Amino acid sequence: MANSSLKNNKYPVPDSIITKIQKMVNKNSDESAKGAKKAKGILSSKEMTYPQMKMMLTFFNNCDLEVDKQEFDLLGGEDMKNWVTKMLRIDRNSIHHSKKIAMETGKENAFRKTHTKDKDNANPTVVRMPNISKGSANRNIMSNTTVYENEVKHMQYLIEYFNNNNKII
Repeated sequence: MANSSLKNNKYPVPDSIITKIQKMVNKNSDESAKGAKKAKGILSSKEMTYPQMKMMLTFFNNCDLEVDKQEFDLLGGEDMKNWVTKMLRIDRNSIHHSKKIAMETGKENAFRKTHTKDKDNANPTVVRMPNISKGSANRNIMSNTTVYENEVKHMQYLIEYFNNNNKII
């Protein structure tokens, strides 16, 4: 969800990686080699889209260097892997941090798509207990959702009192 705003991003590939890919393509004469088509695509456009970056990262994270060494080298090797990892981390973290700041300043559902609730069919008699230990204390204080254990104990005492004395609230 958070990364959907990145889908149209384009990333210019650094010249050092372009040079490395060009050397590997020139060195490898086999046009049908695994990764040759991707490498030539990178060389021709000199940029990558967000979906291409994700696929490249998946390849680098899952490749077996004993089996996929040639493709790994054709696609820029360790330099490309480090660059792709760094660029995706920077962009993903920037979105995460902006949404976290929005939450801390009072915006609700910053990490979720906006939606509408069907309040006409809501059940007003449902009793919900707060989760005391959920999230960090700082975030709970900033969003004004901290519930103290003493307050819960006082509520439990009142409930027992009314139940024992047959009082209706």
